[in-house]
Amino acid sequence: MSAVIRDKGPERWPLDNIEDAAGAARPGSWLPAAACFGDPDPDAWFADVREKARVEHALATCAGCPVRVQCLDFAMRIGAQYGTWGGLTEQQRAEQLRAWRAS
Repeated sequence: MSAVIRDKGPERWPLDNIEDAAGAARPGSWLPAAACFGDPDPDAWFADVREKARVEHALATCAGCPVRVQCLDFAMRIGAQYGTWGGLTEQQRAEQLRAWRAS
């Protein structure tokens, strides 16, 4: 089965197929492989944007993460409003979502 998700509602984000969507909805399947898993400063992923060093630490960690795409997809699907997910800050995710909806 390979159906494209076309709904642009707030709970949807584009994926290649339904099977990917099912996997993305279960963070337990990819979370242990995340570069941030077990980080000594987990709050860095939810740091205020004025805490530049912590935000930069989160973004740098995400940059080399093997499950960055799954993480970003999960954040977009659940409508995560706060924190760094999949290498994007909350502002960057909001911009991506607005751009995608406008397309």
